Amino acid sequence: MTDNELVKAGNYLFAINKEINPNRMDSMLDLQMTSCDLETQTAEFSFVPEDWCLNPYDQVHGGITCSVFDYAGGAGASVVTGAMVSTIDLMVTYLRPMYGSKYSLILHYTHLGKRTVNCTGQLIDADSGKICATCMSSYMLTNIRKGEFLEKINDKFG
Repeated sequence: MTDNELVKAGNYLFAINKEINPNRMDSMLDLQMTSCDLETQTAEFSFVPEDWCLNPYDQVHGGITCSVFDYAGGAGASVVTGAMVSTIDLMVTYLRPMYGSKYSLILHYTHLGKRTVNCTGQLIDADSGKICATCMSSYMLTNIRKGEFLEKINDKFG
């Protein structure tokens, strides 16, 4: 697939999940894949936090930040490998409060293996350009899950 086809595939994953599971947190994050480059093994996503994503101090909640990294990282891993994935581990470092209205998430896939995928990422305030959080995560490739989501993905890309 070309890089543009990978972006379409990533956004298709998000759309199908949102259609099937509209009330689940990952669907409600409303992430969008904005670019993917197989040569550099990077993927970029956009995230616009809604009111439910904020903590009592009107910052993006740390749990939401972690979920953004996890959901985007797993979706990107699925797109570049063609397999469904499960999270093995995820480490997030919070660098500054997140008061912004839009964020870019840039992920670099450092290992694309037969069984696992590793990536590092940065969550960047789109207005200031400042890095707000970083992550390192690992995913296990698996297609053992059954259900409507996997069937629709397999129909489209299988």
